[in-house]
Amino acid sequence: MKTKFTFLLASLLISLFIFQACSTKQRAKGSEDEIFVIADSMEFIQVEKDLHETFGKIIYTPQPEEL
Repeated sequence: MKTKFTFLLASLLISLFIFQACSTKQRAKGSEDEIFVIADSMEFIQVEKDLHETFGKIIYTPQPEEL
């Protein structure tokens, strides 16, 4: 019984270590306040106003946000 518990605990710890050590996400590149829009020039003319309304305004928070 004790060996089963030890084996289970060791397996759990090894699994946690392996999954914790791996990172599948890459770090973001570029400036924090840039958004790249890839669109056809005619399509961009149609959505430019909406993009500026949505992403162009400054959102004030009670305290500075640290990233």
